[in-house]
Amino acid sequence: MVPWDRLAIYLAVGIMTGMETNRTRQFKVAVISGGFVIILTLILMMLGESGLRDWERFQENYLAILGEKVSVDDKIRIRQIENHDLRFVDRCPTCHVGLHDNQMTDQSLPLTAHPGEAFSTHDPEQYGCSTCHGGRGRALDIPHAHDQAIDNPFLRSNQTQAYCGKCHLTIFPAEFSLPGAGRLAEGRTVFLRNGCQGCHRVRGVGGMHGPELTDLGTRTLHSFDFRRVSGDRSINNWHREHLRNPQDISTESIMPAFHFPETITSALTLFLRGQFSPQFPLQYITLPMIREFKHERSVISPDEIFSRLCSGCHGQRGLPDSIQTVPFSVPTLANPDFQAVASLDYIAFTITEGRGGRYMHAWTSEVSGLYETEIRALLSSVRDMRSAAFDISRIKHQAGSVEEGARIFQGNCAMCHEANEGTRLAPNILSDGFLSLATNAYILANVVEGRANTAMPAWRTFREEQLIHLLAYLRSKQTNSMRPLPVTPMNGNISRGDSLFYYSCSRCHGEKGTGGIGPAIMNGAFLRMTDPGLVAATITSGRAHSAMFGLTSRGIKDISGRENDILDIITFMYSRRDSIPDYIPAGMVLGDPDRGKSLFYRRCAECHGQQGEGGKGPALNNQEFLSAASNGYLLATISLGRLGTRMPSWGRGSADYPALTPQERQDVVALIRQWQTIRIKRDKRWIK
Repeated sequence: MVPWDRLAIYLAVGIMTGMETNRTRQFKVAVISGGFVIILTLILMMLGESGLRDWERFQENYLAILGEKVSVDDKIRIRQIENHDLRFVDRCPTCHVGLHDNQMTDQSLPLTAHPGEAFSTHDPEQYGCSTCHGGRGRALDIPHAHDQAIDNPFLRSNQTQAYCGKCHLTIFPAEFSLPGAGRLAEGRTVFLRNGCQGCHRVRGVGGMHGPELTDLGTRTLHSFDFRRVSGDRSINNWHREHLRNPQDISTESIMPAFHFPETITSALTLFLRGQFSPQFPLQYITLPMIREFKHERSVISPDEIFSRLCSGCHGQRGLPDSIQTVPFSVPTLANPDFQAVASLDYIAFTITEGRGGRYMHAWTSEVSGLYETEIRALLSSVRDMRSAAFDISRIKHQAGSVEEGARIFQGNCAMCHEANEGTRLAPNILSDGFLSLATNAYILANVVEGRANTAMPAWRTFREEQLIHLLAYLRSKQTNSMRPLPVTPMNGNISRGDSLFYYSCSRCHGEKGTGGIGPAIMNGAFLRMTDPGLVAATITSGRAHSAMFGLTSRGIKDISGRENDILDIITFMYSRRDSIPDYIPAGMVLGDPDRGKSLFYRRCAECHGQQGEGGKGPALNNQEFLSAASNGYLLATISLGRLGTRMPSWGRGSADYPALTPQERQDVVALIRQWQTIRIKRDKRWIK
């Protein structure tokens, strides 16, 4: 018998031998199966190679069309163009074999000849194909060659003008023309004339509320979010849908929906896709385009500056009917009520300092990239939206209707210059003391031009006949004949006049003469239009029924010896006529902010917010706004309202909005001024 221990060994060896035999058998099966798969794959590949590939079939068709005209060179082969400067290898002619062949103009793609005259200036041997058409130049099959998800996306034939922007597109000249790129030029015009550059910076110039567009053309398909885009998944379709309704595609966008026709939208899409920084050696890029990227660009035309930068929010020429729907409030700059009260100081400060927390950013050179000449042109374009001034000298002697003039006065002037009284808001201009000194030219100049930074607006909207009637009414209140104005030479002592003004005049007219109980007599606009003799006569005689007492009204019959005091004060005043203070003077606060708070909550908070933070109307507690707006501006705006907006005239009043008294308006202004916590220094160079 076999011992048990040896039997156990025999059994173990037998089992292991059987297992090894099974593993060997499995390995052999796997090797045979793998070899069979490889052989089958090779057979299929050989069978595939035996058929014609797409590019070979295209060339065979081309040769068949040519027939007997086939040359030795016209054989089926891979054709390619190489350019080491542009770093491309293009095999496009492998399929588009008839590109240069005029006999193929009547054929369909890919055998047709290249349309147009492009080859006369863009030889494919020098520029290649993918430079202008995009795609993978090395590819030999259509899916890879026409790929839109690569760094140089393929453009369809109706989109290729976009890639002209790589070498030719200029932004800043008034005109842009390129043969064969008419739709690209059309898109450029749409972009610039609709104020798109006001939000989008392009080549160093523009706003900052939208994305930078300088290299938008380099963005690939994968960088666009298509989750909310309907239609095909292409860059062109993304742009079209975004232009139609930006908030549907980018929920946080503030861009308005422009509702352009499809042809305009397509042209604008071409322009957007044509935004490139220089990608090629400079010899391939036009000199004007190179200069724009070297910050040697041309100056934007003064006629175009507003439409390029501002019309997207404020409308073409500042008119409301051309403003697109934007998700925030913006002023209508051409509104006659705005132009009547906004001084050059206010406009310049707002443009150069912007509005913190709002979509109006600063347009200084450091922020916007504009040249100083362009900023001045922008200031002028806004200022020139005022109604045109006319020659008042031709109407000063004409007769008018006293009754009609009374109606004009009551409807427009009495809200501040209450008849026969005057107010703390404005002086009495119906007194004989004023009328017997003020010439017709002086009165009309004040009416038409107003007083900058005071509550006196510029009534440029008055027609000539209205001014004649108003003048007739004012003159009907004059009881004495005109008094001659004393000749007042400007040779007094300025330093002494400064001291006299402070001790004798500032208690009513303000420490800096910017207004208080009395008018702003150090106002540059007032001094430029007022004869020094009128000031001398007023100091001497005063104004009856007002706080302005004169030397003679105080019982001083003989003012000899005081002439030098008057002369020194006037010389001091006129020496400051063209001075520009560091801060826009707000003027004295003559109201009660506590009373103003109650009025504001009841009459103003619905649009401007409980604390002036803004809502339907602009933010009144904005520090840039309060540094730009004088108390006079606030009073004039409250009194006049804004025609065509929700802002009513609280001076005239209506059934829905009862008029506020002059004192109530002062109280509201006192509250608004209380919200100012800082004073922002202005850049005086824009006022000079």
